Amino acid sequence: MQKSRNEYFGFRLLRFRLSFLAAVLIILLSSGTVPAQEWQSEYAYGPFEIYLNVDINLVRKTLEQIADLDRELSARFSLPPCQEKIKLYIFADVKTYTAYIQKEYPGAPMRRALFAMEKDKPGQIFTFLHEEFAVDLRHEGTHALLHSKIGRLPIWIDEGLAEYFEAPKEQRVYKEPYFSQIKRNVSYNLLAPVPDLKKLENIKKMGDFLEIHYRNSWSWMNFMINDPSRQKILANYLILCKNANEREKEQGTFPSFTNMINQMKPKYKSEYKTYWKELKKPTNP
Repeated sequence: MQKSRNEYFGFRLLRFRLSFLAAVLIILLSSGTVPAQEWQSEYAYGPFEIYLNVDINLVRKTLEQIADLDRELSARFSLPPCQEKIKLYIFADVKTYTAYIQKEYPGAPMRRALFAMEKDKPGQIFTFLHEEFAVDLRHEGTHALLHSKIGRLPIWIDEGLAEYFEAPKEQRVYKEPYFSQIKRNVSYNLLAPVPDLKKLENIKKMGDFLEIHYRNSWSWMNFMINDPSRQKILANYLILCKNANEREKEQGTFPSFTNMINQMKPKYKSEYKTYWKELKKPTNP
C-alpha cells in the first residue's frame, strides 16, 4: 500500500449505511494536527486519548465499549497491548467536523468518521455525534487497535474484523443484512455459497473492495471467531502478519491465509457450510 514518506498519510473512510459506499484508503499530505485549544474536555479510556466538544455522558458508554474492545482483541488473539495512545477527536456537530476535514484534508471524500494513519505516529480517529456514532466508532476503533497491535493487515481481514466488532456484542454473530444473506446463499446453494478466500486475499486496493467483499469477509471472521480451534488459527495468522516483513506488507504482500487454513483445517469449506446452516438466531422470549 504505502511506499514512500510522501504516501504515508492514509485514511480509512466509513461508508454511509443508507447508501452503501465502500470504504477506501486515500493518500493525502497534511500536518494532521488538531489545535488543542479547540477542545472542551480531554479523557483517557484504555489506549484512547480522547478530545471532545460534547457532553461526556452522551458518549461514555461507547468509549467504555472501545476500551473493552482493546482488552477483548488482546485476549481473543493473544495480541500485545497497544504501544501507543490512539487519539480520538469527537466534534460537536457535522458542521464543525466537515469544516475541519475540508480545511486540513482538502480533497478527502466526506464520511461520518475516519481513521488516519501516519508512519511512526499514533493513529487518529475523527468523528462527530450522530445517530450511528456507536457503530462507526466501534468500527474505526477496531481498525485503530489492530493497527497499533499488529500494523498493516490484508484488507479483507482488517475490514472483516471491523465489520464483526462494530456491532453490539449480542448482535455480532447475527448482524443484518449480512446474516440473512449468508444463510440464504448457503441454505440454497446460491452465488458461491462458500466465498472464495483467494479472491479476497488478492484484493490489494480499497477502491476494489466492494459491498460483497465486506459481507464475505464478515462471514469468514464470524466463522473463524466462533469456534476455539478456528479462532486459534486466526490468532496465529494475525501474529504471522505482525511479524511479517514491513516492506512486503507495504506492498500488500502477506502470508497466505488460504494455505494456512488448508493445512490446519483441510475440510474448512464443508465446516463453513455446516456452521452457517446450523447457525440460528436466538428466539425472543
